[in-house]
Amino acid sequence: MANYDHRGGRKISGMHDYFFDGYETIEYVDEKGKRRTRLEYHGKVYAFLIEEDMMRRMRIAFPILAAISYVLLVLGMLDMSPLMQTTFAAAFFTLGILPHLYYTFGMIRFEFLKEEFNNRQYHQSFKRMENGAVIKCGVAALSLILAILYMIFKEELVWSLENIRGMLLIVAFGVVSLVEMRIIHRNRCTIIRDKDKVVVGADPSKGEKEAPKKAKTIAEYFEEAEDYDDYDYED
Repeated sequence: MANYDHRGGRKISGMHDYFFDGYETIEYVDEKGKRRTRLEYHGKVYAFLIEEDMMRRMRIAFPILAAISYVLLVLGMLDMSPLMQTTFAAAFFTLGILPHLYYTFGMIRFEFLKEEFNNRQYHQSFKRMENGAVIKCGVAALSLILAILYMIFKEELVWSLENIRGMLLIVAFGVVSLVEMRIIHRNRCTIIRDKDKVVVGADPSKGEKEAPKKAKTIAEYFEEAEDYDDYDYED
């Protein structure tokens, strides 16, 4: 059953997005019998929504990747000298773990408390997750620089096997965080193009195959609007 908000956007049960005036979300069954959702603007297909099972897989993969990255971090610090362990533990906890927990809290609320988020909250929860992953990548890079400088000035520890192994594990931590950031960024955009069956801009129900037109995604509208309530939603 479709619901309408004050802008006339139609919401499908189970999805946490309201769309702009003139846009409608339409559920349909594709050629393989799979339920999908598309976004239409005044009857024309605008884009196709990421399927909910894809979003669910992303929300499962995210905490797994986060856990792997922190295991790599701990293993890396265990291989380092005691002084470096203390330094890195303090740096990662302050600059990496605490902000990351804060940024992921929005997604925890969304997934487990089943809060009914509006556009702003839904977008911000993913943006917080992405920012958290960016911070982790930055902390990993900064820590590597500090580790190299530390070993240069502490000649007795220069290129010790333990510290080198620890740095390699921190590199792995950064790589996993980068993958995590990429997954979040791709899914945050919410809208994807169907490149196989239907050309964007065509109406598949009428068998149209029009050339695609350049159009902004919902995420791009979000990013341009500092305050969504005051934003002009006209195309």
